[in-house]
Amino acid sequence: MRKKLLITTLLLPIFIVTYSQQKSSLTVSAGAAFPVGSFGDKEIKSSSSGFAKTGPALNISFLHLLNKNWGLSVTAYGQRNAYDTKALADAFASHKFYNQFVIGTSFPFPVPNPGYYQYPNWKFNSDEWWIASVMAGGYAEFPSSFSPDILFTAKLQAGALYAQSPETKGTSETDTVIVTFYQTSSHGTGFAYSLGAGVKYNLNKKLFLTANLDFVGTNEFLFKDITSTSTTVKYPGNLGSGSISQAVTTGDAKQRVHSINFFIGLGFQF
Repeated sequence: MRKKLLITTLLLPIFIVTYSQQKSSLTVSAGAAFPVGSFGDKEIKSSSSGFAKTGPALNISFLHLLNKNWGLSVTAYGQRNAYDTKALADAFASHKFYNQFVIGTSFPFPVPNPGYYQYPNWKFNSDEWWIASVMAGGYAEFPSSFSPDILFTAKLQAGALYAQSPETKGTSETDTVIVTFYQTSSHGTGFAYSLGAGVKYNLNKKLFLTANLDFVGTNEFLFKDITSTSTTVKYPGNLGSGSISQAVTTGDAKQRVHSINFFIGLGFQF
């Protein structure tokens, strides 16, 4: 029994390669990832705003046709979306920071008709969202009516996605006050899906060019243990009237990753 299992294990890769000849292909493509939905939002009052900018993306796909038009696909892809630090600075500059006081030991209550401060001249360090995913699903290709070398393609896939959030460091500085804000990075994983359509152009029997437009979506990811620290130094040059205050909060956050990705690549049929 063990010998049969060993022989089967050794012959399986050969069988797959033999069976997949002229029915399988490998494609490597690169392009741009355009954040949409809350992932690309620039609203500081929303905890789900991702402040993500358009960034580069890379896609590697294995395709296997089961018949002339229908098949299976496995895709690994990654994208990098920089933090929109300008939008973040503008949002912080217009944000109202209210005074509060605490009654007891654990319940903060806002001051009646509380005053607030607005701090200008924010500058944030650049950081990025890092995203990677592996998906599998169905694939289809159909010849066009105007050329046998041009085919229209479609993919519907599902799988898992990993996302790492940016680290946030910002400073607002004037003659009378210095405010700093720091937020730690975190990461999350969850279910992801993609729906794509494209065009395939056969250069010869082995090589082809592709262009694809894919929509990638996820469920709401949980990013654990994010710590935010804000420090305010008033009158930093005056020891007599200067003051320092700091607020630290730690908690979880949720984020969806929605992106429209455009790829151009080269494929090899075998």
